[in-house]
Amino acid sequence: MNSFQSYFKECVEDIDIPKSWENESWPSGDACPSYSYNGYQIWIAHRDKSRNEWPCDQERFAITILEEYGMGDGWGLRLDSLEEVLKEIEKPIESRPQSKMYRESLEEGES
Repeated sequence: MNSFQSYFKECVEDIDIPKSWENESWPSGDACPSYSYNGYQIWIAHRDKSRNEWPCDQERFAITILEEYGMGDGWGLRLDSLEEVLKEIEKPIESRPQSKMYRESLEEGES
């Protein structure tokens, strides 16, 4: 196991990841592990904020729209608890603002 894999494992060792979540982690490119569910990507930072690449004052969890990965203007939400995450990811992704960059990429594909 390399250092990235070890770090990612530490990030989630205190959390019971739901079985319905799919691992989307990319240890050689992402700052922390992520999982997908219901069209969302759920990011989980290390519980020790001093070990995170995210700023130390940030919440531990972040939610983005999976299909908008890499879009700089995509919707996102930062939360403090897994319970809050579980509530938010049950909401339809269609209820969230769509990335203009993502929408334009879809329109270009139709041309």
